[in-house]
Amino acid sequence: MNAGDSLAFGAGTDTLRISSGSATALATAIAPISITGLEVISMINPGDVDLNASTLTTLTTLRVEDAAAMGGKTITSGLGLTTVSLATAAGAATAAGTMTWAANAADTTLNLTLAGYQGSGTPTALTVTGAAATTLNIASTTAANKVAAFIGPATITTTVNIAAATALTHTSTAATGATRVNITGAGAVTLGTTDFAATVTIDASGSTGNISLATEATTTLTYRGSAGNDTISFAAGELTAADSITLGAGNNTLSIADTALGGSGTAALNTVVNGITGAQTILVTGAATVDMSGVTARILSLGATSNFVVTKLEAADKVQVNGVTAGTVDATAALGFNTLNLEMNGGAAVAATGTLNVTSQASINILSATTATTTAGANTIGAVTNTANAVFTVTGANALTITSLSAAASFDASAATGAITVTGANAASIIRGGSAIDVLTGATLAGGDTLVGGAGADTINTAVTTGTVATVITGGTGADAINLKGVATGNKVITLNTTAAESFATTGSFDTVTYSNHTDTTTTTSTLVTGVLSSVLVGATSVTIGTTTITAGGFLAVGSGSATLTTTNQSFQIYQDSNSNGIIDATDLRVDFTITGNDTQAITLVGSQLVSTLTGVA
Repeated sequence: MNAGDSLAFGAGTDTLRISSGSATALATAIAPISITGLEVISMINPGDVDLNASTLTTLTTLRVEDAAAMGGKTITSGLGLTTVSLATAAGAATAAGTMTWAANAADTTLNLTLAGYQGSGTPTALTVTGAAATTLNIASTTAANKVAAFIGPATITTTVNIAAATALTHTSTAATGATRVNITGAGAVTLGTTDFAATVTIDASGSTGNISLATEATTTLTYRGSAGNDTISFAAGELTAADSITLGAGNNTLSIADTALGGSGTAALNTVVNGITGAQTILVTGAATVDMSGVTARILSLGATSNFVVTKLEAADKVQVNGVTAGTVDATAALGFNTLNLEMNGGAAVAATGTLNVTSQASINILSATTATTTAGANTIGAVTNTANAVFTVTGANALTITSLSAAASFDASAATGAITVTGANAASIIRGGSAIDVLTGATLAGGDTLVGGAGADTINTAVTTGTVATVITGGTGADAINLKGVATGNKVITLNTTAAESFATTGSFDTVTYSNHTDTTTTTSTLVTGVLSSVLVGATSVTIGTTTITAGGFLAVGSGSATLTTTNQSFQIYQDSNSNGIIDATDLRVDFTITGNDTQAITLVGSQLVSTLTGVA
């Protein structure tokens, strides 16, 4: 193909296929070639060759089929060129890279439809540049369109029309002169106002897709929202009274980087924010102090920064934590309210280096979940400073770890399906696990906690202490590991409760009770709430209960009598006679005791009470 060629096509829809044979074979542009009546050009392996279509007045469609990586191709439009299709040849490697589409000097309107890009990869950008034009019309048409970013020209002087059937990102290397942007279609569109004039109207009222808009300080913005979920972002100082924002019917987020919002020192900003209709969520991306009584939005979403102060929360307010908050969230309720609704979203954390202060709330509702905009992941809260006797209610399917509570509390995660790890305070608390595999730890030095497992194979720990006030432990239906800890001489009081659905006859449901960290002569009084049967199924060849020797595999029904069992470094079982019928049957609970090291444990059974004394600790 050379400048001497002359191609005159007829009345049909005609296609010219140009193959370079290699990425560099076509070393010059094909503009000098005389071509008339042509509607479609398909370029195969064109390398970095330019196509000047300015003289091709009948051309409507350009296909780029590239077996190798796309180069920096420049396509100069013709007046009729409306569709650019990026594709790989059949069986070819995936194309990737950029393509530049330049305006013909005679064009006042640029029409570009992104047809399906075929292949598993994604071109990094499609750039439009060149001569001045007044209007740019761009559309994405199919789900196969995988152009990552559309880079607009700096030469559009009035309007950009975006018809997005599928997702489209519009960005720019320099501000354009466009003063109006119209968005239609169901596709999500991402914009930055650096793409447009300093004063711009963006009208997405004809769109049902989700619109994301990042702004800049010099932009005066008029925005009309879509029917989708819009996110409008302002850096610090960007949102002013000159801006006019009307959000649509979706679940919309107003993102503000200002460090104070709602306080008396930001009254002007409050006025602007409260003048924005349709904002359900305010996203604060910088460390901030937010007075919720100063804004009309009821959801406060905290970005991945630190040290938030949230004041005057009402019952309908929600505080969301997204990402990692390295410092402190200090939440206080408004006068007459005492509830905090806290949402931990997919891998969020009030990190262990910080704290969650909720000293003015009596009720703290925590949702640990994955939202539509977050990924699955465990959530974390460090030290919690809470009001005495505060009530915590935890729900959600994501795992949640709380390092510690500061005061007595009722902590109920029974409705949670994610794994819960929580440590109580040095004050008697009630801690209930959920349906997953939980780790529940009492922390009161005097004892007195109530620890209740759920459906999972939970780990239930008492505090490392003497503990003279009874700690009540109820294992769940799973095979729970119950750890009774103690570091000093004296009496530690434990009450072990049965769970009706748990049975010795159910494989894998046995609870294990382990005595650990006990010093010499530590006595632990463990009370089983109903009658007790005793048995030796594993461990030494025989043990003695009272005057009776029991061989491995045998059992002795103690009933209401009294007997002492002495063991060294072995495992054994105690059966709780849940229905008090004097025999081991399918309703009874088996508790597995493990004596580790060289410890000797004397266990006295008196009715339903079990008194354990450990001596000779290694």
